[in-house]
Amino acid sequence: MQSKILIFLLGFVISGCVSEKNFFSQPKNQVSHSSNLPSWYLNPPSSTQNSFIGVGKGNTQNEAKSVALEQIAGEISVNISSTLNIEKIAKNGVGSKTIQQNIQSTIKNIQLSNVKIVQSKFIDNQFYVYVKVSKMELFYKHKAEFDRKVNKLRNILNNFFQQNPILYLKAENEFKETLNQAYAKLGLLRILNHNFDLDKTIDFLNNLNLQYFNQKQSIKIFVDGETGYGNVIKKHLTGVTFVDNRTEANLIIQLELQHKKLDLTVSDPRLQGAFFVKTYITLKTIFHNKIIAQNQISVMNISKNSLEEAKHKTAKFNRKVQRKGILNILLK
Repeated sequence: MQSKILIFLLGFVISGCVSEKNFFSQPKNQVSHSSNLPSWYLNPPSSTQNSFIGVGKGNTQNEAKSVALEQIAGEISVNISSTLNIEKIAKNGVGSKTIQQNIQSTIKNIQLSNVKIVQSKFIDNQFYVYVKVSKMELFYKHKAEFDRKVNKLRNILNNFFQQNPILYLKAENEFKETLNQAYAKLGLLRILNHNFDLDKTIDFLNNLNLQYFNQKQSIKIFVDGETGYGNVIKKHLTGVTFVDNRTEANLIIQLELQHKKLDLTVSDPRLQGAFFVKTYITLKTIFHNKIIAQNQISVMNISKNSLEEAKHKTAKFNRKVQRKGILNILLK
């Protein structure tokens, strides 16, 4: 049983965005002592339930606007940290460190769209702006991105598994990466919309993760073929369950070998009298009694002792499998 995920957000910082001067200091400490400065800049209003509010100054209006948006971005970062604190620890391949990295990336790359300039003043060759960003508009944008990630996870779970378990296994890294990106969205969605059910959504993502794990465990593979070559397949196909009986398997990897003796003339005295064999290994992936993929690999082996020894050498086959990737081979 998988425990609920712990999204552990400690000290989010938007790299290169929020300076101590712009965010942690009050605007009145950044400006001259002119009595002409607007009150909304000297004593900026707080963000509301519906909107983020920021103020800034600069040599141009765009520069002042950027400062105000940096202030809002800093507020988002701090709010996520204080809102989530300690959530739930992830299992089955989902690590809190990875999630933290995805959250930092999410916040760092956040784009504040539909920015409304409420007030703008030009005083003593400086622009002062007061901006507002709708939380709900930002929520809908990021919720749509979250939903796309969830749909991608469901596609892997439902379609990939039914079509081809090998394709399902190959998608594991993509599944985990997408899942972590979905987890990383949760804190932002929560502070943008307090009606967003954080705990329920965490449970939902945890269940998707558990479903992947359970389906992967349900794949039972039987490798049918010469033992030496079969062991190479098992060596590279990790994290799955192999069975010893064909009837217990729901996925069969069938190896068919064809050996061709080569009569070669060699100049190297060390190879005089050696046996040369070209071996063709045909790999068939069988699912529900149907061949869903077929591939062939050929290797040439040499033995000084016997033809049979040359036929059963697997080192070159092992290197080819390692180079090409076992899942890529079994998908062709």
